[in-house]
Amino acid sequence: MTQLHRPLLKTAVLPRRTIFKLCAIGSFGLMLNACSDGSDSPDAQIESVSSYIPTLFISFKDGPNAGRHPYVVDGNPGSKVQLEYNPDTNVTLLDLRGLVAVEGDLRIDELTRFNSGELVLGANRASTWRSESANNNKQCGVLNLRDHENTQIYKNGFGRYSQCGTTTIDLVTDWRNSEDSVTKVRVIKGSFSDRVRFQVSMDSQAFKRFETEVTVEFDMLQKTARLLK
Repeated sequence: MTQLHRPLLKTAVLPRRTIFKLCAIGSFGLMLNACSDGSDSPDAQIESVSSYIPTLFISFKDGPNAGRHPYVVDGNPGSKVQLEYNPDTNVTLLDLRGLVAVEGDLRIDELTRFNSGELVLGANRASTWRSESANNNKQCGVLNLRDHENTQIYKNGFGRYSQCGTTTIDLVTDWRNSEDSVTKVRVIKGSFSDRVRFQVSMDSQAFKRFETEVTVEFDMLQKTARLLK
């Protein structure tokens, strides 16, 4: 992000993506400071759903995105950070779309993960979207990459989990009514690690396959699809 080191004329206009990313990074810094202050409890943080700032770290053991990176949404249409429990299917869906790393231009187009039932403290079993066990058919979600800015050695990558292990939840607050009074919300903090098999469209060749371990850490609001009975 070399723009930060160049003097800007009064008539200069930063691209919308750059402005949003700088704002998101600023919010991310404030959020990290808030996390280090023990005076704010998770319950206090969900007084306003619209102002809650999620924490997302995604780590790749090796490959083109190797390292542990904090991510934020890029602000484009369709981007979202969502953790939703659907009582009709008894499935919890982690649904992340349009993510960009706080530093650099690493991007994740889509990251999904299905878990059976409501998330509880400890280990939670991965599932399909219909709450079936995902241990055999490996249909517990996807992880797709895309190089929007042409800064990587690949164009896009389509990843599938090869183990579909458990998601570990370290913190769960009580359900509370959301601002719309239609759903309930709570704070969830957890993580999961899995082997991901990627089929990648490279700049230098048609396709390349590789597999790496990915860890996803999240601290965010969970919503119900509707009010729980």
